[in-house]
Amino acid sequence: MEKNKTSIKISEEGLSFLRKLITNRRKADVDESDLAYWKVLDVIAKYFKSNNDKYLELVKTQWSKNV
Repeated sequence: MEKNKTSIKISEEGLSFLRKLITNRRKADVDESDLAYWKVLDVIAKYFKSNNDKYLELVKTQWSKNV
């Protein structure tokens, strides 16, 4: 049984990124059909959990205050 989902707000830039990732995973024959947004976010989370160096790089990335 799948865990409960929570609604979140996301910027247009973030949504566009998720859409491109979903499309590119399908085009690369990783997925047979488009993933739901929550599933692709879980893929991203699992990627960073298994790539600690990339996670730490993301943590240390400096963002502008306008983000």
